Amino acid sequence: MNNLNLIIGENKEEIDLSIINILKKIDYNEEDKISYDLNENSLSDILDEASMMSLFSNTKIILGENLDISKISDNDSDYLTKYISNINPNSYIILIAKKVDARLKTYKIFKDNFNIIDTTKIDEAEKLFEYVKDLVKEKEYQMGDNEINYFIERIGNDINNIKIELEKLFIYKLEDKTISISDIELLIPESIDSIIYE
Repeated sequence: MNNLNLIIGENKEEIDLSIINILKKIDYNEEDKISYDLNENSLSDILDEASMMSLFSNTKIILGENLDISKISDNDSDYLTKYISNINPNSYIILIAKKVDARLKTYKIFKDNFNIIDTTKIDEAEKLFEYVKDLVKEKEYQMGDNEINYFIERIGNDINNIKIELEKLFIYKLEDKTISISDIELLIPESIDSIIYE
């Protein structure tokens, strides 16, 4: 598990899904999360936070939104290089950038040392499938691949909507914990997007 992560993209749902996928691999509490807006803070503020040990928890999750790699100062760039050579293993940094210019010299530091998730290039359907599959497994229900794909086709890609509609299915199938296509057809209305597309 890489402690350094860079998410690229502008779609909030895809970014949230990428963050969820990173965080599910880390043992942490919600109060271990600290957020920074890089329009108001510098990268050095995040690195200072990551370097410090927490008094109350072993794990620290640091989110930095609105990263603009083209505006990183030389001092911040030097600090990042030093931090990478001596990473705090209990701190996880997740930086979010709307876009990046891969030609920038500074970007090479990220390319060589960060887990980069480019939400503009990842197959959204595959990510949604894994997300639903993980939720079903976590709740100890059975839902086959065909059923998951059918559910996603009907519901669309809104993460909050997926959670709400899955909860309906979980309550409905509380006894046998196996979700079928007929259960999905009975309880889940087709999303407007799917109907318009057809």
